[in-house]
Amino acid sequence: MGRTGSPRAGSSTPSRQQQQAYAAAAQQQGQQGQQGQQVQQQQQQQDLPTQPNAHGSPTRVYLNQNVTPHLLEGMKKLALEEPEKPLKWLSNFLAERSREYERD
Repeated sequence: MGRTGSPRAGSSTPSRQQQQAYAAAAQQQGQQGQQGQQVQQQQQQQDLPTQPNAHGSPTRVYLNQNVTPHLLEGMKKLALEEPEKPLKWLSNFLAERSREYERD
């Protein structure tokens, strides 16, 4: 280092201050990346329809009224949990939902 405390010209080794600044910047970028992912997940959840459309053929109307709301709810939860066996998880979710809503 020269007399001013800065690295000599041509030196490729960053100073301790520069290393600390790099580390702080990397940590901040990591935190911003995590926050960005959380915001993106929340936006994706908000973009999903909560109620099915009631137009179309009688078959489509039936499915939209009786199946789609439960399937959408299950798919939202499935996306959040990301289980190892997603089809098995979804089938269990729908079976439980069926027991809750079709008791009579």
